[in-house]
Amino acid sequence: MKEEKNNYKVLVFGAGVLGSLYGAKLQEGGCDVTIVARGQRYKDLKEHGIIIEYFDTGERTTTKVKVLDSMPPDDYYDFCLVPVQKIQFDSALKALAFNKKIPAFLFMVNNTEGPQALIDILGKERVILGFANAGGERDGHLVRLMIANGKAITMGELDGRVSERLQQSASIFKAADSPVDFSRNAVYFRLQL
Repeated sequence: MKEEKNNYKVLVFGAGVLGSLYGAKLQEGGCDVTIVARGQRYKDLKEHGIIIEYFDTGERTTTKVKVLDSMPPDDYYDFCLVPVQKIQFDSALKALAFNKKIPAFLFMVNNTEGPQALIDILGKERVILGFANAGGERDGHLVRLMIANGKAITMGELDGRVSERLQQSASIFKAADSPVDFSRNAVYFRLQL
């Protein structure tokens, strides 16, 4: 990963509530963000960008990002954020496996089965686990959401280390005004994912 925050290339695989939130925040924080979306969501993002409305304030933001309709097999990104639902997990993993150039995948997935499927397909050295601090709903091309007050994104390596890549991944979120806490027990908080 690179040192300057404005030079980070980030791929967000999934354009639901969390993918939209963090894609917008990272883009606004100076990253070069590309989102992978499908169907109508792909069309909405191309036409409108990411439109977010915050439940607590009613404030709306619009952020333009690059949008793809499939996983880029040969493009390099500093990391890939994967905030998909459990029902999308298997197809997401198959798509993610095509890109061998991305060094780290941060998974924010509801998955109580543990990280073995991730390890089997991507390799242990490419997997980071995370837990989001937000939730919401999509209403057409609008995303309504709430960020938990004072709560940070939690992320960790499978082996509990606070590695250089974990620190660099966290610095990307921090630069985008998203606080991060490290977990030395990421394998255990997967039950919350």
